[in-house]
Amino acid sequence: MGESRSVQVALIGGGVGGLAAGVALRQRDIDCVVYERDEHFESRKNGYGMTLSSEENGPLGKLGILQRCMDLDCVSTEHWTFDGEGNVLGYFGRGLIGGDDDKRRRGSLCGDDDKRRRGSLRVQRQQLRRVLLER
Repeated sequence: MGESRSVQVALIGGGVGGLAAGVALRQRDIDCVVYERDEHFESRKNGYGMTLSSEENGPLGKLGILQRCMDLDCVSTEHWTFDGEGNVLGYFGRGLIGGDDDKRRRGSLCGDDDKRRRGSLRVQRQQLRRVLLER
């Protein structure tokens, strides 16, 4: 106790978890370096949506990125699951009610302020990584 120590942390992986850990460490004035095997940020095109808490005292609020994630929120009315070859394994959601093909195409309403609601947020994984990296 009372000793002053310098700590540096190495984080392996620049995914959502590694970058969030980096932000949390930096908020506590702990020096850290994130190591990522991909050569460039855009090397991975994973753009699937993530459902996140919009609570002010939740993880996004504590990391200081809640408002930015709220700005990126996409209303999601349908959800699809695919296997590694891109075959549909299953789907569900209110956007699929009825047989109207146009209704299906309108399933995801990103950035449409009139359709937004609060509750859980839906943010694309790569967008969340970018927000964390900028933070």
